[in-house]
Amino acid sequence: MTPIKTAVTLALAMMALQQTARAAAWGYCVAPADAQNRVYVSKPFPASATDAAEPGFDTALTEHRLAHDVVECAHAENEAAAIIMRQHAIAVNRGWGREVIDMPWRPLR
Repeated sequence: MTPIKTAVTLALAMMALQQTARAAAWGYCVAPADAQNRVYVSKPFPASATDAAEPGFDTALTEHRLAHDVVECAHAENEAAAIIMRQHAIAVNRGWGREVIDMPWRPLR
């Protein structure tokens, strides 16, 4: 194989791996409501939907007339990691005395 073909093959392989890694990534969103001493937590979701996650979760909460502060979404390498991170966020917020509201929300794909 020529050096150019090798470089092209490596570049294509790297792009494929990056796409696979992105496809496997997951996330979840949280929105504290400090005035009510609570936090809203979304279900984990595939990262393919993360571009719309923060504004989507914000809109869903607003449409349900749930007062909240800034929405933040966390990202993980895979579903299992997202679940563990989410459970940790829930435990931390409960430790701070916040009521945790588990929202059955996931962004549209």
